[in-house]
Amino acid sequence: MGSIDFMGFTKGIVEIERTNIHLPNNAIKITEYANDISLFNCILSVVPIILIIIFILSLKIKKYNIKKDIKESIHKYLEKYNGKKKCQIILLIELKLIVFSLFFLCFNIIFHELIHAICEYFFNKNVIIGFDITSMIAYVTSLSPTYTKFEKIIILIMPIIITGILPIIVCFFKLKKSTKKLFISILILFLCSNIAVCCSDLIDIYNYIRFVPNRAIIQKYNDDTYYILE
Repeated sequence: MGSIDFMGFTKGIVEIERTNIHLPNNAIKITEYANDISLFNCILSVVPIILIIIFILSLKIKKYNIKKDIKESIHKYLEKYNGKKKCQIILLIELKLIVFSLFFLCFNIIFHELIHAICEYFFNKNVIIGFDITSMIAYVTSLSPTYTKFEKIIILIMPIIITGILPIIVCFFKLKKSTKKLFISILILFLCSNIAVCCSDLIDIYNYIRFVPNRAIIQKYNDDTYYILE
């Protein structure tokens, strides 16, 4: 097993200087879009997946009267906040959704990086994990310079499965028998944001699968990534 060191809140992402790492002459640089990401690549990586999920959800909700659920939910709020104007109730609902969305997003960004760190730990890698207060993002920095192709893909794909694909599948199974279909439908849409957070990971997975030979060793050197044929 490896090790995980928690850095807590830091000003900037903690980088590790690897002075004793040698890069072989036959090393080939890998294009990693996580460090140089474009809007087009982000859209291309996650939008088709999210559109498929929304399409399946739309087919599911056609089987029940979602308008009825919305009206009942609004009616419950009207009863709960009796005496308030409708515009005030709508504003209150919107504020709650915004607060929940921000909390949901921040929690899942941190959880996303923690899953990366745990995967590295089980692959006998040493990592540090922290939260950069200047850019407001969680990060994982590896102290281990080399990986196999399999290790790198598993480390990248697990947050997508655990925070996105798997809970969405569970929600779809629950949707059929649940009495809170509106809540589960909204939750599925929120879970789509977890897939969107994984856009850079999806791009890197694609590059590793397409460009890196199966038996190659992946090595970090300075700020770049290379693969080395055995």
